[in-house]
Amino acid sequence: MKHLALLLALCMLCLCLTPALALENEKVAEGQDGWFFYKLNNSMDIAYDAYPDFDEGAIAALGEAQIRIQKHLAEKGMEYVLVLPPCKPSIYPEYVGDGSLSVISTPADKLADWLEKNSEVKVIRLKEALLAAKPQGQLYYKTDTHWNEVGAYVGFLEIVKKLKEWNLIQADAPEVVYGTEQHKGEFSDMLGDPELLPAEESRTVSVASPRAAMFETGERYEQVKAAVDAAGFSQVLACYANPEVSGPKVLLYGDSMFSGGSLRSLLAELFPEMIFTWDYHVNDGTVDAVKPDLVMFDITERYLNVLFYLNQAYTARKLNDFGSDVQSVKMADQQITAEVKNTSSAAWSEVDMVRLALMLDGADTGIRAALPLGTVVKKGESFAFVFTAQQLEQVSDRLAG
Repeated sequence: MKHLALLLALCMLCLCLTPALALENEKVAEGQDGWFFYKLNNSMDIAYDAYPDFDEGAIAALGEAQIRIQKHLAEKGMEYVLVLPPCKPSIYPEYVGDGSLSVISTPADKLADWLEKNSEVKVIRLKEALLAAKPQGQLYYKTDTHWNEVGAYVGFLEIVKKLKEWNLIQADAPEVVYGTEQHKGEFSDMLGDPELLPAEESRTVSVASPRAAMFETGERYEQVKAAVDAAGFSQVLACYANPEVSGPKVLLYGDSMFSGGSLRSLLAELFPEMIFTWDYHVNDGTVDAVKPDLVMFDITERYLNVLFYLNQAYTARKLNDFGSDVQSVKMADQQITAEVKNTSSAAWSEVDMVRLALMLDGADTGIRAALPLGTVVKKGESFAFVFTAQQLEQVSDRLAG
């Protein structure tokens, strides 16, 4: 008995000395009432109205870039629709941190507001529909960054509503059936133990009588796959055919909010053909191979401040009479500052991808200084381009190599 008592005491001591896995780390934040939130990509900043690089100038630059995508596709005879799914902190701020936050205007609202006021770009904002549906039940997983299938279905119905308003589709939303599942969220793995957080019981939503079918073989599939592979960005390719409906063929660029669950299957019921690529890079190679009537682009809210740097082959404006004059060059504090005058007839902005190249003995180093997002340099004005210490160190490393 003494040996058993000693063994139990040692076991208890080991349990006391073994550190428990934390319910928060650099990727995951613990909220209220069993809710957890994703920390990376400035996701938490959305709830605190502290989302970076998203002032009025940046929003305008993003809006102008979206206009150029829409116009480029219109020249090909294609419609363009931007879809903006909100992040979980936008819909459930009351569970973030100490529970004192409330719903505010967030990046998806601000970009949609600008586009609706200043452009003809068709934008589908999903936040309002999701907020309105909150009393009906939980719309996002507590232990995952994504919406659950009920939340995705709310978003789907709003997409159908807007597409029908614009006369882009004829099909109605399909009948659905509900079920239940035990969903194991991604945050347990992010916290270091797949069993750390319990699975959540969640409702499933599926098409009652599916008509669309995924295809992964055949000439059409190989044609699309070759174009998508050549672009080199897609994580997932899913092709659907639905001969029982008429309407536009759609090319859907999206991310994990559209890739998981039943949302893709629901959307496929609306179109005779739907090509989904988990990809943020709209490009002519894929567009020209698919030849859609409609291009839809979904981007999760937390990535909006990098949206500007995507699709620049579409969004950059050609400056036919580009001209510049270097006024002065100074080196101080381990950086180079070059004052450059705009002698073009048009203003410069980051949308135009105006860059200052750093040359060394007549050779291009590949180092560029860019305009800050939102900055506009009018005809006759000057701007101070800066090559940072880190950039100059790159040049030094190359010379040493």
